[in-house]
Amino acid sequence: MKYLKLTIVIILLICPLSYAQQIRIDSLKTLLEKDKEDTSKVGHLNMIAQLISPNNPDKAIELSNEALKLADKIRWEIGIYQSMYQIGVAHFNAHNSNEAINFFFKALQGYEKLEKQNDKNIISIVKEKKAKIFGNIGSAYQDLGNFPLALKFQFKAVESFIQNNDSNFLAGTYGNIGILCREQGNYPLSLDYYFKALDIKEK
Repeated sequence: MKYLKLTIVIILLICPLSYAQQIRIDSLKTLLEKDKEDTSKVGHLNMIAQLISPNNPDKAIELSNEALKLADKIRWEIGIYQSMYQIGVAHFNAHNSNEAINFFFKALQGYEKLEKQNDKNIISIVKEKKAKIFGNIGSAYQDLGNFPLALKFQFKAVESFIQNNDSNFLAGTYGNIGILCREQGNYPLSLDYYFKALDIKEK
């Protein structure tokens, strides 16, 4: 009986979230119909791709490829690299980690190019994007069983999230490192990182 109650609670928690997400997707599709061939359309295509990627990565790749072509056409660099990143995420969700890594590195190289321009209007955005890409590259290498490279990029993500004062993603990255340590049989170190994540979440 207690398991039935737990199942009902989980369903009640998930259903409103799924419903709210679908409303968000529908709203973005409405905006997309009105968009001109500009930066707004690129952004909306990638937003929809991000939302549907976990359940429909193939469609997400299609949408972000469309965004990539448009961003390239209008020469919007941030849009180009964000589209590459979203394509990488979708490939990861489709269990194609090698292709995901390929797109993550393309996006990373693009953001590093923008960072060198030292434009104060975009520097914070670039740093935020780079930190997430480091973490995603780490996760993709973990999926491939390459734990040394996975840890290397997760630690790069940690350094970036600390610099960005992003405690939420920092906690998640500590959790990922904990999982990596556990998978390598280093249980004491794994617990250390789990507790680091927990300490941040409890603040």
